[in-house]
Amino acid sequence: MKSLIIAFSMYSRIPMPVFEWKDKDYKRSICFLPMVGFVIACAQWGWLYLCRAYISMAGPVAAAIGLWAIPLMITGGIHADGYIDTQDAINSFKGRDERLEILKDPHVGAFGIIRYILATLLYIGAAVIVISMGSYKLEILLCASQVTSRILSGLAAVSIVNARGSGMLYDLTGEGKNAAAIAYFAIIYLIWSGAAIYLDLPGGVIYTALGAMSYIYYRHWAMKLFGGITGDLEGYYLTETELFFGLAAALIAIIT
Repeated sequence: MKSLIIAFSMYSRIPMPVFEWKDKDYKRSICFLPMVGFVIACAQWGWLYLCRAYISMAGPVAAAIGLWAIPLMITGGIHADGYIDTQDAINSFKGRDERLEILKDPHVGAFGIIRYILATLLYIGAAVIVISMGSYKLEILLCASQVTSRILSGLAAVSIVNARGSGMLYDLTGEGKNAAAIAYFAIIYLIWSGAAIYLDLPGGVIYTALGAMSYIYYRHWAMKLFGGITGDLEGYYLTETELFFGLAAALIAIIT
């Protein structure tokens, strides 16, 4: 329970009880990262329900904007911050050490803002397509991506070496490659994917495959450009995965 409270204290703005954090509880808290995503997914689904039942004049655009805004309100934008910092580092076209230094820079660059605006527009556009189709199964998969992205982000955090050897993520996971934690996240991903496939066979299969491919690519990409992962890169991956899942849901809605 303490680890669960710590997870929500770190990765959300939801008020939590205050107590002294012990090291073992702190390090276990990453295992509850998907629970934060589950709360966000429920809030998104509730928003869609309200839009259908009581805010019929809002239309799919307002509903889609709400889907993008809800995670930002609940998390306080912690992952968006990592996404913007990482985009600044990537688009600097500098060496590995310089990119890692840019990640630590508190200032925001133009490239990060531009890319985040683009991600926002793409997600909202994809969500409008899904909502307009009126398929509750695809809407559930769209909301469920909040959980899936955090399962994959947690898996990456415990399985990929830390690029910096310091920072909050390092304090949480150490050097990475924790066999027990890897197995934990892998099992959760298989169970969650099985539920998605049961809900919508073609959509669930595509989601499962995309998730696996995104993890493989992210691992290769992070090692090549940064020599491992950092907290900012984890925020980038989580945000990028949610965007990809949104685009995938839109594609499924169009072709099925």
